[in-house]
Amino acid sequence: DVIKPTSTIQSDVGKDTWTKIATTAAATPQVLHGSHINNVQITEIESNKQIYTLATSGSEGLGSLSFLDENTFLMCGLSGRLILVDVRQIGIASEGSLALSAPCSSHWIATVKPGHQGIARLSSEGHITITDSRDLGVPLKCARGRISEPSMPETFTCLNWAPRLDNCVSISGFDGTVQIYDTQSWDNDVKERDALFTHRGHSVMGVCEDGRVPRVTCHTWHPWKERTLISAANDGSLHMWDWLDNCTGL
Repeated sequence: DVIKPTSTIQSDVGKDTWTKIATTAAATPQVLHGSHINNVQITEIESNKQIYTLATSGSEGLGSLSFLDENTFLMCGLSGRLILVDVRQIGIASEGSLALSAPCSSHWIATVKPGHQGIARLSSEGHITITDSRDLGVPLKCARGRISEPSMPETFTCLNWAPRLDNCVSISGFDGTVQIYDTQSWDNDVKERDALFTHRGHSVMGVCEDGRVPRVTCHTWHPWKERTLISAANDGSLHMWDWLDNCTGL
């Protein structure tokens, strides 16, 4: 094998959610991990030493974890609750609940925009919110993507900011597509929005062994090619692709 395991980092396993992880480009490589708000830790990768444990009693399952920098990180609970933590302080630095009418069964994930101010959240029902990291209380922008069906708890929804395009976010995990949205014109009124572009490559490649259409499990943007993405699906397919704005043709 090209990739071989070198060590194992232990993490508490949750009953209702997978363990989430995030990494940072600190001088000493570290991994942030946990399955619930009350078992989030930072572990030094080389020494396997636990260097931080969040002091909180909340037991909500985690939707996602993200580093803002080597000292601060963001947690998104499955309910959509955002929690900002500074490891130099004890406990939680700030938090905000979801001020949006969404089904109680929805589960949420979040990602931080490069530059650290914009936080995007995505629900299993396709709701997208944009929040300023300096005020986690009320979303600045809201929308609902045009998804084929809600994602299930056991599937992998994915949400990313475009690193080279100011207002674009991409979502996947609902079917065999990756959708790209421009949030610039959005307001705080929840409306169904059209995608700028939809990559359908995984959904037209045939079916999985169980006869179902492949479902995209993960995607990411190229760090400097502004319109290039990589996506993977549960049939083992891996695509690198470019896209054009349906409105401008660019």
